[in-house]
This record gives sequence, structure tokens and C-alpha cells, in this order.
Amino acid sequence: MRYAGTERDDDGPWFRLGQLEVNTAVLVLLVWVGTLLIWVAEGPGRAVSRELVLLTDDVTGGQVWRLVTWPWAHLSFQLWDIINAAIFFLFATDLERQTGRRAFGWLIGLSIVIIGVAWVVLGSILGDSTVLYDLDLLALTVVLLYCAEHPTRPFFFNIPAWVIAAVIVALEVVNDLGERDWTRLLTVIVASALIALVAKSVGLLSAYDRVPEVSLPKRKGAAAGGGRTPKPSKPKRSGGGLAGRFGRREEAEIVEMPSSPASRPRPTPVVPDDVSADDLALDALLDKISAGGMDALTDDERRQLEEIRERRHHD
Repeated sequence: MRYAGTERDDDGPWFRLGQLEVNTAVLVLLVWVGTLLIWVAEGPGRAVSRELVLLTDDVTGGQVWRLVTWPWAHLSFQLWDIINAAIFFLFATDLERQTGRRAFGWLIGLSIVIIGVAWVVLGSILGDSTVLYDLDLLALTVVLLYCAEHPTRPFFFNIPAWVIAAVIVALEVVNDLGERDWTRLLTVIVASALIALVAKSVGLLSAYDRVPEVSLPKRKGAAAGGGRTPKPSKPKRSGGGLAGRFGRREEAEIVEMPSSPASRPRPTPVVPDDVSADDLALDALLDKISAGGMDALTDDERRQLEEIRERRHHD
């Protein structure tokens, strides 16, 4: 579900492979599958795969590319690897629809680097040389972001998302404590805090006032929130975005105005009877987002948008 239901230039995929639309989530999985095929083909020597994993000593020795290649490294292959990939795809796809591909690309890219740097720094401090590879920590990050963004959304057996997140975190902590894996435990804690800052800056976690927002690089001419600079005229609404998801509404009719400019009053919209207060508030918020992006909303308006979205979801 997207916040900005108006026209944006980053709602589509990065590119297409035939009929396949390659957005950020799909791109991550395509690279993951590609490196998995390399792992299968290269045999026990793992000449390529061993160059992708993250080891503290290798990075401090100058092999900095490992800070970004670790999610696609394979040293083994098990059922959990497929489950992690599927979890990442499902939750990442939903978040990417909400933020747009450019903002989500920044989020995923910076999350990979943040996790990698935290692993190296904390491993160096603790004298730990454990290896980091595959999608499990990145999938964990995406799931926790989703649950934080939609805390009351029901999962299986109508369990709210915040309970699922609490259970996942508890299992992670228990496992790391049991294995005395201090590097992984501290990496999860530190990286989660830093990634929350990035998430707030791309339009997520808007309901959390205590999470500060940092500025990310924007494309020249792009408006805040990943959209393009709006034209002076009011953008047309299509069936996509929030309007299309919640059911298309007929446009408000305009009362015919007198021909004399001097006596011409302001246009008075005739609002259909079935339009609720939420509909009117949502229109006002979308118009404000169209003009200035997500950054144009106040904290109260962001909370109002989140509340409307949650009500629509439960309806």
C-alpha cells in the first residue's frame, strides 16, 4: 500500500526482463539466485563464493567489497535459505510499493552496508572472526520494519504484527545468547537502530516521533519522498494508489459559475453523499503530498494518514 497515490516517477520497476518487472526486491533475489547457481557450479573449492562472504579480517585488510556482497554469498544451501529468501521477497515487495523503488533501493542498499560495517566494527572490538553471509539478517531487518510500520495488522490466527516482531526478536536474542554469538547479537541491535533512521527518512515509521529523520541524497529535480516535482496544475487521479485500492470514487461535480467575472464566486464542490470524513481528509493529505512530498506533512498529519490507512485495511 502506497502513501502517495498520485503520479510518481518511481512506482514502476527498474527495468524489465521480458514480462518480468524487476523492482528492488526482485533484483536482490535475482542476484541471490545467480550466486547460488555459481555456488553449485564451482564445486568444493568455492573460489567465487569465498570472495563474497564477510570476514572481519578480510575487510580490515582492504577487501571492502565484502561489506556489500555478503547477502549474496553461499557457503551452504538449506531449506531455511529458501524460506529466508521468500520472507524477504514478500515483505520487501509490500514495503517497496509503499515507498517507491528509489527510496526502497536506498533503504536496502544502506541496510546492507550498515549491517556489514556493524559486523566488522563489533567483530574487531570483540576479537571475533565469525563469517556473515546469505539473506537471513537482511530478511530479519525487512520483517521487523514491516511489523513496526504495521503493528496492528493481523497475521495468521489474527495475531497482530507487533507480537510477531516481539517473538522474532526474542528468538534471535535467545539463540545468540545460547551460542555466545555476541557479534551477531550486537550487530542486530546496533544495525536495527541505524536502519530505523534510514527507514524514517524514506517515509516509513512516520508514527514514531522519537525516531529522528536524516536527509538522504535526492535526484536532481525530484521532490521529497521520491516523487518528481509536481506540475503547477493539479495532478489527475487514476485508479492506482490509495484511490484504486480503496475503491474508485466519482469526481466531485462543480457548480456552474456565472459568466460575469466580477460576480463569479469560488467553485463549490458538490460532495457525493457516500463520501466519508476519512475520504475528505485523505484527499487533502494526498494533495499536500503531491505538492511537497511526504516531508510536507506534519507529524500529526502523518499519524492521521496512518490511522486512515489502518482503518481502511481492517474494513
